[in-house]
Amino acid sequence: MNTNAKQHAQSQANSSLEGMRVVVAGGGGFIGTNLIRVLLAQGANVVGYGRSPRFPNAIKDARWVQGDLENTLAINAVLQDVDVVYYLAGNASPMDAERSISDHVETNVLGAVRFFEQCVRNKVSKVISVSSGGMVYGPDAELPSREASTTNPSNSYALAKVAIEQYLSLFDKRGDIQGFSLRVANPYGPYQLPRSGQGLIASVLDRVLKNIPVDIYGDGETIRDFVHISDVVDAMLCAGSYQGTQRVFNVGSGQGRSVSDVLASIETVLGREIQITRHDARKVDISASILDGTRAKAELGWESKIEFEDGIGTAYQWMKSYHTASTIEPSPAPTLPIAGPIAGPIAGGT
Repeated sequence: MNTNAKQHAQSQANSSLEGMRVVVAGGGGFIGTNLIRVLLAQGANVVGYGRSPRFPNAIKDARWVQGDLENTLAINAVLQDVDVVYYLAGNASPMDAERSISDHVETNVLGAVRFFEQCVRNKVSKVISVSSGGMVYGPDAELPSREASTTNPSNSYALAKVAIEQYLSLFDKRGDIQGFSLRVANPYGPYQLPRSGQGLIASVLDRVLKNIPVDIYGDGETIRDFVHISDVVDAMLCAGSYQGTQRVFNVGSGQGRSVSDVLASIETVLGREIQITRHDARKVDISASILDGTRAKAELGWESKIEFEDGIGTAYQWMKSYHTASTIEPSPAPTLPIAGPIAGPIAGGT
């Protein structure tokens, strides 16, 4: 077992939620699927809530309750006697949020507030919400951005994320619940499907496997902080067992990579050249985003451990199995180059 694998396994052992009753709201997508798989492996009693999961067989040992953020009766039912709630719900990309701001606010911000109110009514002790690690700090943020940095959203998607953080903080300050916001950078890895406006690595791998050009917006110098999904889940588990006073944590690698750098790394891992179609830059994109992880390391004992090209390898193997599967369920299941409960990949609303 290599050093990173040992550290990852030890970190998860220290953050186990074994025996706890955990609800993962919006648990049917990328982050939620990965999270539920690890929670189940640790022996947690897991209930997923949301629309139909994208990979039902991957989380078949969890109880699934289908519903949306407007169904308060269903939400109330799943929140009975719950120890920890992970809130991953949300149904918009940055581009989607710009198309109808009022609809986006009503569905995502008001939906989150209603959900948190139900958590309070059911005396849920801890709620961990996934926020945006790059966009909340805005286009002029210090780099790497710290949790204490000013949030200055430049689009509706990021503004909604900040509003959700603030409402969760309000309930926390009132003593109703312990509310934690994890500002996740750009997650990538198994179970991530290409999605408009999000998921650069998944989109590139998908198009390479289809032998069609990759759409790149701008000059390729946009910089992002990429963090492997197994590291993201590890941070979420650490937050689940955290007893300290901090409430907001960055979850990123602390390293910035341009789109061109990412493409070069993918070409190295795959051993082939990527065909590119270039487009004008998009207004919703900020030029650079890198997260400072000092607080997460000091408070949670967490830091990212998966090397970037190793992570790309796991994402590629999963995407390849997905493309060759006869159904939406990938077969055979991929294996991550790390030890511990994540023998296969791990993500919900993202």
